[in-house]
Amino acid sequence: MAHVFNVVIGTATITMGDTLMAFTPKAPADDSGRMADSFTAYITQATINSLQRALDRARAWDSNRTGDAVYINFQPGSTGTTWRSRVYDGRISLTKNALGSDWANAQFETIVAVERDPFWEGAETTLAATNTSGTSTAGLTVINSEDEAVTGNDFYATIAENAVSGDLPTPAMIYYKNTTNDVKGVSALCIGHFAEGAGLETPPIQGILQQGSGTTDGSSSGGSYVAVVWATGAETSLTTWSGAFARLYQHNYKVIARFSEAFAYTDLYLKAKLLYGSAVLGETRWQLADANKEMQVIGSMKILPYSNDLMDYGGITLALYGKMASGSGTAKLDYVALIPQDSYRALSPVTGAAYNETIVDDPVAGQLYTIISGNFKRPTHIVEEGEPIMLAPQRKNTLYFLHDTTDGEMEIARTGTVVIKYRPRVRTI
Repeated sequence: MAHVFNVVIGTATITMGDTLMAFTPKAPADDSGRMADSFTAYITQATINSLQRALDRARAWDSNRTGDAVYINFQPGSTGTTWRSRVYDGRISLTKNALGSDWANAQFETIVAVERDPFWEGAETTLAATNTSGTSTAGLTVINSEDEAVTGNDFYATIAENAVSGDLPTPAMIYYKNTTNDVKGVSALCIGHFAEGAGLETPPIQGILQQGSGTTDGSSSGGSYVAVVWATGAETSLTTWSGAFARLYQHNYKVIARFSEAFAYTDLYLKAKLLYGSAVLGETRWQLADANKEMQVIGSMKILPYSNDLMDYGGITLALYGKMASGSGTAKLDYVALIPQDSYRALSPVTGAAYNETIVDDPVAGQLYTIISGNFKRPTHIVEEGEPIMLAPQRKNTLYFLHDTTDGEMEIARTGTVVIKYRPRVRTI
């Protein structure tokens, strides 16, 4: 069976068919940047003109990321699988035999040289995502906290080992729908990611979510918060936790705190430290807290900073510190979440996503938008920090979601549904 080889621009297709004379997909020298490739075909002047316009379109897309991208689509023989690689530039030239045997049919032997991605993408696929609420491809429910004692109270979505095919990490296309029926919109949305590896299991919840305790409160995760107090403007240890830190496996984590009530302080700085006794193993930078917001993104650090064989982890604590220019204060700390940063994405609001609206983060197409009533699209968020969430092939992937609302709150019972799609990537076919 013949190969299928096309150049695709949006919904338009330039079909090469039997005119394709030679094409052997090259393997990239590495997995970064772009690569050169080429194919040879007997084509008419009309097809040459179409290909020239396609290459113009590819250069325009590369320049401004608008309109349709250009792809080479290739199905080797009878495999039944079509792969694509995005084209960014190229040129067309005639061979020395251009006026050879097929001249009578007004077809010219032509070489098309292209600059393309150093990989091939397969068909878009929706992944089954799982937590204790179940497994879904239509929308898995996540909430704004974590309670292992209550089925369905999860802020994560797990993708099973071997669900992601291919041999390269590939961007997750994330659809996050606001399913809380009130007037508040989804404001900042933070997405973390952990990919299991050889001997590295997904961190336990008790390791990545540190609960506050001391004051009973039904609106706090775990049913209580800790009242943190500082009496001077000097650096003050606000609270500490001892947790299952050994199983965090020397990965980077984003430290995100939820306060049961927002505070009005405009000069409060927060920092997290990892301690072994009194020795500081790692710490974030000082972060100026956002006044009138319950969600505080503090910073990143590696946990643990040393090899698992070098120390007894029983003495390790996580500590939250605060300082102000002057004066005293108090705040109600619900929990601190250590969000894995194998990849990490933070979206900040332009307007926020209202009830039943869906934020779509599609790095494959280079688009970030929200689906609103009537299936229209509008920009409600921008990327504040991070690159796309990169799913690891043939490994268990877990994504974590936390958000606050357009009024600065971060209620633990707020829900969303998550759909995760991807295209498998391979180096060569």
